[in-house]
Amino acid sequence: MIITCPSCSTSFQIRSGSLGETGRMVRCSSCGQRWFAKPTAASPAMPAGPAAVPSVEAGVPELAPAPPTVPPPPAAAPAVARRSPLLGWLAGTLAVLLLAAFVAGRNEIAAQFPATLPLYQRLGLPVHLAIGVEFHQLSSVQRVEQGRRVIAVSGEIANVSGQQRVLPPIRVALLDGDYRELDVGLFDPPQPTLEPGALARFEVALGELPPEAKNFSVTFGERP
Repeated sequence: MIITCPSCSTSFQIRSGSLGETGRMVRCSSCGQRWFAKPTAASPAMPAGPAAVPSVEAGVPELAPAPPTVPPPPAAAPAVARRSPLLGWLAGTLAVLLLAAFVAGRNEIAAQFPATLPLYQRLGLPVHLAIGVEFHQLSSVQRVEQGRRVIAVSGEIANVSGQQRVLPPIRVALLDGDYRELDVGLFDPPQPTLEPGALARFEVALGELPPEAKNFSVTFGERP
Protein backbone atom coordinates (compact mmCIF):
# COMPACT_ATOMS: atom_id res chain seq x y z
CA MET A 1 0.00 0.00 0.00
CA ILE A 2 1.02 3.66 -0.37
CA ILE A 3 0.90 6.39 2.26
CA THR A 4 1.79 10.07 1.84
CA CYS A 5 3.68 12.39 4.22
CA PRO A 6 1.28 15.19 5.30
CA SER A 7 4.21 17.63 5.49
CA CYS A 8 6.17 17.23 2.24
CA SER A 9 3.69 15.05 0.26
CA THR A 10 6.32 12.37 -0.34
CA SER A 11 4.67 9.02 -1.15
CA PHE A 12 5.87 5.78 0.44
CA GLN A 13 5.26 2.18 -0.52
CA ILE A 14 4.89 -0.13 2.48
CA ARG A 15 3.86 -3.71 2.98
CA SER A 16 0.21 -4.39 3.62
CA GLY A 17 -0.29 -5.06 7.33
CA SER A 18 2.83 -3.23 8.46
CA LEU A 19 0.65 -0.60 10.20
CA GLY A 20 -1.29 -3.24 12.12
CA GLU A 21 -5.04 -3.12 12.49
CA THR A 22 -5.23 0.26 14.30
CA GLY A 23 -2.24 2.11 12.79
CA ARG A 24 1.08 3.30 14.19
CA MET A 25 3.48 6.26 14.32
CA VAL A 26 5.80 6.59 11.32
CA ARG A 27 8.49 9.12 10.32
CA CYS A 28 9.21 10.59 6.86
CA SER A 29 12.79 9.94 5.77
CA SER A 30 12.64 13.03 3.51
CA CYS A 31 11.62 15.78 5.96
CA GLY A 32 11.60 14.00 9.36
CA GLN A 33 7.87 14.62 9.97
CA ARG A 34 6.18 12.10 12.27
CA TRP A 35 2.52 11.22 12.05
CA PHE A 36 0.10 8.47 12.98
CA ALA A 37 -0.65 6.44 9.87
CA LYS A 38 -3.80 4.34 9.78
CA PRO A 39 -4.52 1.52 7.35
CA THR A 40 -7.32 2.28 4.94
CA ALA A 41 -9.27 -0.12 2.84
CA ALA A 42 -9.14 2.33 -0.09
CA SER A 43 -5.35 2.28 -0.18
CA PRO A 44 -4.37 0.47 -3.39
CA ALA A 45 -2.31 -2.63 -3.01
CA MET A 46 1.06 -2.47 -4.68
CA PRO A 47 3.78 -5.04 -5.18
CA ALA A 48 6.03 -5.40 -2.23
CA GLY A 49 8.66 -2.64 -2.16
CA PRO A 50 11.63 -1.95 0.09
CA ALA A 51 11.04 -2.66 3.79
CA ALA A 52 10.68 0.24 6.22
CA VAL A 53 14.03 1.34 7.60
CA PRO A 54 14.10 1.19 11.43
CA SER A 55 14.32 4.60 13.10
CA VAL A 56 16.71 5.51 15.85
CA GLU A 57 13.63 6.01 17.92
CA ALA A 58 12.33 2.63 19.04
CA GLY A 59 8.99 1.65 17.69
CA VAL A 60 8.83 4.43 15.04
CA PRO A 61 9.75 3.08 11.64
CA GLU A 62 11.36 5.48 9.15
CA LEU A 63 9.87 5.20 5.70
CA ALA A 64 11.78 5.24 2.47
CA PRO A 65 10.06 6.92 -0.52
CA ALA A 66 8.36 4.68 -2.99
CA PRO A 67 10.52 4.02 -6.06
CA PRO A 68 9.50 6.38 -8.86
CA THR A 69 7.82 4.96 -11.90
CA VAL A 70 10.36 5.05 -14.70
CA PRO A 71 8.74 5.53 -18.10
CA PRO A 72 9.95 3.22 -20.84
CA PRO A 73 12.68 4.70 -23.01
CA PRO A 74 11.34 6.35 -26.19
CA ALA A 75 11.69 4.44 -29.38
CA ALA A 76 14.87 5.30 -31.17
CA ALA A 77 14.22 7.72 -34.00
CA PRO A 78 15.44 6.56 -37.39
CA ALA A 79 18.87 7.84 -38.16
CA VAL A 80 18.78 10.81 -40.52
CA ALA A 81 21.81 11.55 -42.62
CA ARG A 82 22.97 15.05 -41.90
CA ARG A 83 24.95 17.05 -44.39
CA SER A 84 28.02 18.67 -42.91
CA PRO A 85 27.79 22.49 -42.98
CA LEU A 86 31.43 22.57 -44.07
CA LEU A 87 30.71 20.39 -47.12
CA GLY A 88 27.79 22.64 -48.09
CA TRP A 89 29.97 25.73 -47.75
CA LEU A 90 32.73 24.18 -49.85
CA ALA A 91 30.27 23.13 -52.56
CA GLY A 92 28.77 26.63 -52.69
CA THR A 93 32.22 28.27 -52.86
CA LEU A 94 33.30 25.93 -55.65
CA ALA A 95 30.15 26.72 -57.65
CA VAL A 96 30.78 30.47 -57.29
CA LEU A 97 34.42 30.09 -58.38
CA LEU A 98 33.44 28.02 -61.44
CA LEU A 99 30.80 30.58 -62.43
CA ALA A 100 33.31 33.43 -62.04
CA ALA A 101 35.84 31.58 -64.19
CA PHE A 102 33.18 30.85 -66.80
CA VAL A 103 32.34 34.58 -67.02
CA ALA A 104 35.79 36.13 -66.57
CA GLY A 105 37.55 33.67 -68.85
CA ARG A 106 34.91 33.61 -71.57
CA ASN A 107 37.27 34.90 -74.28
CA GLU A 108 39.73 32.03 -73.72
CA ILE A 109 36.95 29.45 -73.29
CA ALA A 110 35.18 30.51 -76.49
CA ALA A 111 38.49 30.44 -78.40
CA GLN A 112 39.18 26.87 -77.28
CA PHE A 113 35.56 25.69 -77.45
CA PRO A 114 33.69 27.62 -80.18
CA ALA A 115 30.47 25.75 -79.35
CA THR A 116 30.16 27.87 -76.18
CA LEU A 117 29.94 31.11 -78.17
CA PRO A 118 26.14 30.90 -78.76
CA LEU A 119 25.64 30.30 -75.01
CA TYR A 120 27.53 33.48 -74.12
CA GLN A 121 25.52 35.38 -76.72
CA ARG A 122 22.22 34.18 -75.23
CA LEU A 123 23.43 35.27 -71.79
CA GLY A 124 24.25 38.73 -73.14
CA LEU A 125 27.97 38.40 -72.34
CA PRO A 126 30.24 39.97 -74.99
CA VAL A 127 33.05 37.75 -76.23
CA HIS A 128 36.19 39.14 -77.90
CA LEU A 129 37.98 36.43 -79.78
CA ALA A 130 41.57 36.59 -80.89
CA ILE A 131 40.88 36.30 -84.62
CA GLY A 132 44.25 34.85 -85.54
CA VAL A 133 43.99 36.04 -89.16
CA GLU A 134 45.44 39.15 -90.83
CA PHE A 135 45.18 41.10 -94.07
CA HIS A 136 48.25 41.19 -96.33
CA GLN A 137 49.06 42.88 -99.65
CA LEU A 138 46.05 45.22 -99.68
CA SER A 139 45.51 47.31 -102.81
CA SER A 140 42.72 49.16 -104.60
CA VAL A 141 41.88 50.15 -108.14
CA GLN A 142 39.13 52.28 -109.65
CA ARG A 143 37.15 50.98 -112.60
CA VAL A 144 33.84 51.37 -114.36
CA GLU A 145 31.26 48.62 -114.06
CA GLN A 146 27.86 48.92 -115.80
CA GLY A 147 28.35 52.63 -116.20
CA ARG A 148 29.28 53.20 -112.57
CA ARG A 149 32.65 54.17 -111.15
CA VAL A 150 33.55 51.69 -108.42
CA ILE A 151 36.60 50.85 -106.32
CA ALA A 152 37.87 47.28 -106.22
CA VAL A 153 39.82 46.28 -103.10
CA SER A 154 41.94 43.11 -103.11
CA GLY A 155 44.41 41.39 -100.83
CA GLU A 156 45.22 38.22 -98.93
CA ILE A 157 43.93 36.79 -95.66
CA ALA A 158 46.66 34.94 -93.73
CA ASN A 159 46.09 32.51 -90.87
CA VAL A 160 48.81 33.43 -88.36
CA SER A 161 47.52 31.16 -85.58
CA GLY A 162 48.41 27.57 -84.90
CA GLN A 163 44.96 26.17 -85.58
CA GLN A 164 42.18 26.29 -88.12
CA ARG A 165 40.24 29.56 -88.09
CA VAL A 166 36.72 30.46 -89.17
CA LEU A 167 36.94 33.50 -91.45
CA PRO A 168 34.71 36.44 -90.49
CA PRO A 169 33.14 38.80 -93.03
CA ILE A 170 35.30 41.42 -94.74
CA ARG A 171 34.36 45.02 -93.97
CA VAL A 172 35.45 47.69 -96.47
CA ALA A 173 34.86 51.38 -95.73
CA LEU A 174 35.44 54.43 -97.98
CA LEU A 175 36.93 57.40 -96.12
CA ASP A 176 37.11 61.11 -96.82
CA GLY A 177 40.13 63.33 -96.22
CA ASP A 178 39.40 63.42 -92.47
CA TYR A 179 39.10 59.61 -92.35
CA ARG A 180 35.35 59.71 -91.80
CA GLU A 181 33.40 56.82 -93.27
CA LEU A 182 31.40 57.66 -96.38
CA ASP A 183 30.25 54.19 -97.37
CA VAL A 184 30.62 50.71 -95.89
CA GLY A 185 30.31 47.28 -97.47
CA LEU A 186 30.24 43.85 -95.74
CA PHE A 187 31.35 40.91 -97.88
CA ASP A 188 31.58 37.17 -97.36
CA PRO A 189 35.13 35.75 -97.09
CA PRO A 190 36.50 33.76 -100.02
CA GLN A 191 36.16 30.52 -98.04
CA PRO A 192 34.59 29.53 -94.68
CA THR A 193 37.78 28.42 -92.88
CA LEU A 194 41.54 28.72 -93.25
CA GLU A 195 44.16 26.21 -92.15
CA PRO A 196 47.18 27.26 -90.03
CA GLY A 197 49.74 29.19 -92.15
CA ALA A 198 47.48 29.22 -95.22
CA LEU A 199 46.54 32.23 -97.40
CA ALA A 200 43.24 33.07 -99.09
CA ARG A 201 43.06 35.80 -101.75
CA PHE A 202 39.99 38.04 -102.04
CA GLU A 203 38.66 40.88 -104.19
CA VAL A 204 35.54 42.96 -103.54
CA ALA A 205 34.04 46.00 -105.28
CA LEU A 206 32.40 48.93 -103.55
CA GLY A 207 30.54 51.71 -105.40
CA GLU A 208 29.21 54.04 -106.47
CA LEU A 209 32.44 55.84 -105.60
CA PRO A 210 31.72 59.21 -103.91
CA PRO A 211 33.80 62.06 -105.35
CA GLU A 212 35.04 63.03 -101.86
CA ALA A 213 36.45 59.55 -101.18
CA LYS A 214 40.18 59.75 -100.55
CA ASN A 215 41.04 56.49 -98.81
CA PHE A 216 39.67 53.15 -97.69
CA SER A 217 39.97 50.75 -94.77
CA VAL A 218 39.67 46.96 -94.63
CA THR A 219 38.79 45.20 -91.38
CA PHE A 220 36.97 42.09 -90.22
CA GLY A 221 33.30 42.58 -89.46
CA GLU A 222 30.64 40.69 -87.54
CA ARG A 223 27.96 38.56 -89.08
CA PRO A 224 24.52 40.19 -88.87
